Amino acid sequence: MLTLTRAERLILSNQHRILALLEPKQEQEHERIIEVLENGYSSEYGDVAGYVREEVLSEEQCREVWDILDTFTALQRAYHHLEGDDQSGINPDRIKFWGFDGNHEVGYLGYTKFLRGQGKWEDLVPVGGLNSHGQFLGLYRTMVLRWKQSANPYDLTREDILRIIARE
Repeated sequence: MLTLTRAERLILSNQHRILALLEPKQEQEHERIIEVLENGYSSEYGDVAGYVREEVLSEEQCREVWDILDTFTALQRAYHHLEGDDQSGINPDRIKFWGFDGNHEVGYLGYTKFLRGQGKWEDLVPVGGLNSHGQFLGLYRTMVLRWKQSANPYDLTREDILRIIARE
């Protein structure tokens, strides 16, 4: 349950007064929120902050997303630099980024969308969109560990690729 101090309620109320002036079409909604805040109707605070996620993605989790995206970027780059015969035995589906599960890996999915919106990892196109509809985080963590064990993680060999994508 969200709790707000009197000062926080005052600040938010003032912000919604400004928004009511800037967004005349949403004036009624802003007035409702102002009333909720100024009168301290705590059971309604969820509506006031409904668009703000309760869970926070830690700095460590953010770095984990970067590592996952870097792993797949390195895998795909290395695979495409291999000559025809050297690609044999490597299942191209195993080097594809499948996204994150929209039900169980929500923070990871949201952060990945944010990063892509910032122009980062745009070349890493997930299969079927960023929502994988399946949990892959455990697999990704194993792959990242193996990727980091490579002599040169940003210039992978065929053997590195095979080791990273192995499903043992």
